[in-house]
Amino acid sequence: MEASGQSGAEARGTVEVLLNGVKTETLEVTKENNDLLHQFVLPHLSAADDNQVELRFTGEGGMAYQIAGQYFVPWRKVAGQDLLAIEVKYDRTRLAQTEVATATATIANKTDAIAKMVMVDLGIPPGFDLMSEDLQAMVEKTADAKSG
Repeated sequence: MEASGQSGAEARGTVEVLLNGVKTETLEVTKENNDLLHQFVLPHLSAADDNQVELRFTGEGGMAYQIAGQYFVPWRKVAGQDLLAIEVKYDRTRLAQTEVATATATIANKTDAIAKMVMVDLGIPPGFDLMSEDLQAMVEKTADAKSG
């Protein structure tokens, strides 16, 4: 704490942020703002290009700084067929606060093999509660079926 309090306490001057040699931002560091967090968001950059970020401080004292970056790499679609298909349909798209909406989930095995020990995790929309008695009735009705 002591070191961070003293590191920029006496800093006065100008900070310039350059991207690939071009000035993009300027900050005047004064007694009133030298202890504040200042954040600069650089223009959209291409990850395919090499980019150079430079900070220039002219004045007196010294300042701490941090450079952070982020990027996005899209997922690649894996070639092939999905083994299971899941479709959820609701009986309505609008309802009042006390009304009940019914959802039908259909899970289809898209392979020629028997799918053993399949677990399906279906989410419940925010603000809704599961009426477990309907689910329990379905479990009891299909308990002896070949499909389980």
